[in-house]
Amino acid sequence: YNIFWTSNGINSVKIYLLWYDTDGSPSHIDIASLDSNPGVYNWTIPSAFTPRTNYRIQISDASKPMTFTQGVDYDTSDNYFTISAPMVSLISPNGGENVEIGKTYRIRFKTTIFNDQYYIDLQKNGSNYLQIMGGYSYASGESYFDWNVPAGVVISPGSDYKIRIYNVGGTVQDISDANFSLFSNLPAVTVVSPNGGENIVKGQNYTIGWNVNWRPEVTDY
Repeated sequence: YNIFWTSNGINSVKIYLLWYDTDGSPSHIDIASLDSNPGVYNWTIPSAFTPRTNYRIQISDASKPMTFTQGVDYDTSDNYFTISAPMVSLISPNGGENVEIGKTYRIRFKTTIFNDQYYIDLQKNGSNYLQIMGGYSYASGESYFDWNVPAGVVISPGSDYKIRIYNVGGTVQDISDANFSLFSNLPAVTVVSPNGGENIVKGQNYTIGWNVNWRPEVTDY
């Protein structure tokens, strides 16, 4: 995050982060001490910071001691700002969707982490089933990944699927709130045999074969 300021007649500056603890006592940490006065500082916010809504930045003449009061040689943010915890939020599929196998489905999500790498897994009955996406970088904000849902034996139809999205290291993640369904657009039941051309001898046993293709609108087979 870029911190900007203007100044007159100051050759070097110090940058502090200020806040008040829950008991009302003031606290601060040093962010940077700059021998020059460039007017901008690119601040990498440590992930260990406690999320708060009452942070302020103070810029001061580096030759002056730190103080919580305003003065000629200091300036502090006019109002509080928030540092929030890193977050990724899955938008869809988030439960109840019917996703067709063999088609493309857009997985949508939102993140507050800039340019982090993300992974997407398909879960079945609460366990990882298939990695859909691995190691893609996204900027903060709303993003998406177009998932070509594989047909064949890779994915079986069912109503117990969820999506899990997480960053490298797994420090932030989100999972579908409820199950969604994967279905095939094949007929609900497909006769395998006899399917034509067989010569069946009467009086003998013959195995009749069929495949059941799960579809969300069909409940009995």
